[in-house]
Amino acid sequence: MKKISSVLVVLIFWGLFGIPNSASGRENTAAKTIGLEAMEKKMGYLFGAFPFSNGKFEDRRKSETLPGKPQPETPPQETSIKAAVISGIGAYLAQLTGACFSKDISIGTLDLFQSAINDSVNRIIVGKEGEDWLKANSSGAKSSHYTWKAIGRTADIIFPFDPRSPGLTMTQRQTMMHEMTHHIEWLKGKKESSRTLLGSANPRSERNTDYQDSVVNALVKWKKIEDDIKDKKNSLMQVLSIWKDLENILRDLEAGSAAGGNRNDADLKSLTGFHVEFGTIKENYLKGKCDDDYRILVMVADLVGRLDWGLEFDGPKEATLGDTVSLKAVPWNGMNTAAPKVELKPELGATFHWKIPDANARIGNPIDFTPTEAIAYKIPVELIIPFGSKDYVIAKGDYDLSVKSKPTPPGVGHHIEYLGDDPKMGKTEEYDFILLPPDVFYEKASKIFDRQPTKEERDDAEYRNARMVMNLDPAQLRIGLMMLTGGDKKKVEDLMAQIGEGLLWIIFHGKYIDYIGDRKNYQREFKEGILEGEHIGWHENGKIKEKGKFLGNVQIGEWQTFDTSERLVKTEFYEKGKVVWIDSWGYYPNGRISNEGPRRITAPGASSPNLSDGPFVEYYENGNMKQRGQYNKDRRSGLWETWDEKGTLRQKAVYSDPPDSDRNSFETNYDQQGQITEEGGYDRMGQKHGTWVEVSGERKITREYNHGRVVRR
Repeated sequence: MKKISSVLVVLIFWGLFGIPNSASGRENTAAKTIGLEAMEKKMGYLFGAFPFSNGKFEDRRKSETLPGKPQPETPPQETSIKAAVISGIGAYLAQLTGACFSKDISIGTLDLFQSAINDSVNRIIVGKEGEDWLKANSSGAKSSHYTWKAIGRTADIIFPFDPRSPGLTMTQRQTMMHEMTHHIEWLKGKKESSRTLLGSANPRSERNTDYQDSVVNALVKWKKIEDDIKDKKNSLMQVLSIWKDLENILRDLEAGSAAGGNRNDADLKSLTGFHVEFGTIKENYLKGKCDDDYRILVMVADLVGRLDWGLEFDGPKEATLGDTVSLKAVPWNGMNTAAPKVELKPELGATFHWKIPDANARIGNPIDFTPTEAIAYKIPVELIIPFGSKDYVIAKGDYDLSVKSKPTPPGVGHHIEYLGDDPKMGKTEEYDFILLPPDVFYEKASKIFDRQPTKEERDDAEYRNARMVMNLDPAQLRIGLMMLTGGDKKKVEDLMAQIGEGLLWIIFHGKYIDYIGDRKNYQREFKEGILEGEHIGWHENGKIKEKGKFLGNVQIGEWQTFDTSERLVKTEFYEKGKVVWIDSWGYYPNGRISNEGPRRITAPGASSPNLSDGPFVEYYENGNMKQRGQYNKDRRSGLWETWDEKGTLRQKAVYSDPPDSDRNSFETNYDQQGQITEEGGYDRMGQKHGTWVEVSGERKITREYNHGRVVRR
């Protein structure tokens, strides 16, 4: 008896305040509150409405609409209205077509809605009739309504507009998807009532629909921004702010900010086909599935919430006139005191632009700077990120460098030659020098080269010295001689006379810098007129072109060559001026490496490297390895492997070293699934030799070859 009384109390409670899983409405989802004046009717209606069946409590009411309210007659359902609803939902689902972010996400599957509309829909009340129904039966929902009957298991959908109208708005199409989502929820047993047991509004009834609507609204706005990015209409700063807003909106919705903080169903994808995750959109951008601008946007957005960066600097604070110093800038985030240094990925393409000497450096790379004046330099530096058709300055700073005059050793002068003898026209060359009588110079050179110069060499040296003196700017030469003599003007004039008569030669001693258009072309070091020390050459864009060393006027050791992006493309090794071996690297236009090696070595008796030797690796443009193997004196040796562009192994070949008379290599070929398709050997002439097996499915074909000719099948 006590158990029965408890059940009656629960039933009376539900009868007073409404039953879950009964109705929903668009805009305001609260259903009509049941007043006290209807209590008697509800109580009388209650006890025959909710019997137990198979141990489960069943909803057996006809509908949640209030007794006594005018109800529309049930007209025969028109197929054209259903078709129009599905067509409208289809147009709604297609509105993100063309958006790159829409890859791997979906805002709905039309087939699920098509199937649902043909399942248990009693009436779709539309137009003026639907508007009148809403006014009479639902005080909260004004744009649409969904209600169902447990007995007979049918549902009614009410729209105050006609889905067949040619002028449907996207909002009306969204409304149709909204109510059809409720219908699918009901069919799948997921629909909750718009009222709680206590009669208050139940936001969980809209947890899925509000989530879908809010996400799509956000994505529609982002599609417009994505289109603007393609058309280069927005700056990096504008797009960054909007992207962060989109991230916050979608993250909040995924966390359950829609429908009063209620999370949407985890199985929403199986209900309507809706599956959108911010992480998926972001990952597609990062993987390069869209334009590079999106990848740059996401990488920048991950660094900081807003760009409030400065620059810090590594390098000397003081320098000497004429010396080359290495300067480096580092981005710094003033908004993040815990981790102020900003790590920028190479893919961003970010560069530092140094206004002096008007040079660019990649992130992490220094620039070489040779001061031309003994002053306090304040060098402006900008951090630039390319986005769209423009370069954006996202951080600035000044490098402070104090430059002092160069203390010239006694007996050493410094000369600068200008184009047209005009300092405003730019330099042509700059060097340190000493003065030596010709015989003294020849004596020093003889000791270095262990022989006396020939008459032809003497004549050539005298001619070169005379030409150099004739082309020197006398005013600049006097400045250099003032440094050499410690400012003795009388001695300077005496030296000028001896130089003019050829009694003293100007001999390079120290750094020599050659200029083209006031730009450094190369820099070398001399010792008493003989090349000795480091050599550096530069491209027109200021990037290093080559590096190496001289000794006794010839190249020695490793010499490195770089392309205009300062990527290493070649290393040569010299012994007494002769190249012993060369290593090389190739690159694709996108900057990725195309090949490494093999080393080229010089065969005995050869004048330059002519044999391939050592490891060789080749890559596809997407970065995947294409081929890998080893050379031994121009012959392939040992294991060689080949892959396709997707990274699937397609061939293995083992080469004899040295090759014997019958077999040079044994090859195994694979299909895209990694299954063997054929294998066998080749002779030294590249002809099939020995046993070959071909595989096709379950079938194997074996053939015997004798130097390219089939001898047995």
